[in-house]
Amino acid sequence: MCIYEDTISILNQTGTADNLYRFQGGHSKGVFDVKTSRFQPDSREKYIYFSSGLDHHKFFTVKRIRQLLNNEVLYGTSLEVTRRNLGNPREYQAIRNFLVNTDKLPELHSVRLVTDNNFLRLMKENSCIPEDKSEPKIVERVDRGVYGGGYGVTEDWRDLLEALTLFTGTQRISREDILALLAQMKASGKVNRKENADFIFSDSSRYSFELSPSVESYFTKYKIIEAMEKIYESHNCSEQGNLFQSPTDTIKRVVEDYEANKSKILRIFDNHHTRVRY
Repeated sequence: MCIYEDTISILNQTGTADNLYRFQGGHSKGVFDVKTSRFQPDSREKYIYFSSGLDHHKFFTVKRIRQLLNNEVLYGTSLEVTRRNLGNPREYQAIRNFLVNTDKLPELHSVRLVTDNNFLRLMKENSCIPEDKSEPKIVERVDRGVYGGGYGVTEDWRDLLEALTLFTGTQRISREDILALLAQMKASGKVNRKENADFIFSDSSRYSFELSPSVESYFTKYKIIEAMEKIYESHNCSEQGNLFQSPTDTIKRVVEDYEANKSKILRIFDNHHTRVRY
C-alpha cells in the first residue's frame, strides 16, 4: 500500500475524514479535471453533485452507465439495455458485440474526494431538497432515502469543499468494466442493482491518489475562514445549524480540526519516510 492509501486508511479508521464520490462522463460533465486533480475554474458557479458514500456511488454509477448506453451509445440502433433484452441470449450478444466494436464510448471516471470530516457534517446541517430552498446557493440534498443520497454545492460551498479536501482520487471506468457490468446485470436479472458495480470498486488501488494542493498551502486556513464567513453572511446556511447559531465558535473549531488533520498527515508522512530511510 502506498503512503497516500496508507494515510487515507488511517484517517478513515480514526473518523477524521470522509469520502465523497462523483461519476463523470456523458451527461455528468467533467467539472473535476482528472488530469490536474482540480476543479475546472469555470465550474464555480455551477452546482456540483457528489455521493455521500460508496453505496450511493455504486447505485448512481450503474444508473448512469445504463442511461449512457441507451441514450447515447446505442441511440439510433434497435438495441437497448433492459432486463428482458439481457435475458435473451441473441439480444445480449448483439449488445455486447456492438459495445466491443463501437467508438462512441466516452471517457468515464470515478472521482473520490477524501475530505476533512467537518465538511460532510456541515453539508448535512445546512442542506435542503431543491424544492425547499430558501436561499439560491444553499447546499442541495438529492436522492434522499437512496443509500445515503448525495449533495450539491456551488460558489462559497464549493470553495469550502476545495479547502477541506485532503486527497483526491480518480479511476477510469473502461470498456472492459462496462462489458463486465453488462454481464453482472444479466446474471443478477436486475439492471439497476448497485451490487452489479461491486467489482469496479472492490480494489481501492485502482484509484490514483494525489495530495490536495490545500494541504500543501499555509494559507488554506484563511480560505476556510473566508468561505465560511461568506456562507454565513449570505445566509446560505440553515438557521438551525451551528454555523448560523454560533459562527465564531464553529469556524474556529473547523479550522482547528483541519490543522490537526493536516499535522496528522505530515506525521504519517514523516514516520513513513523514516522507516524507509532507516
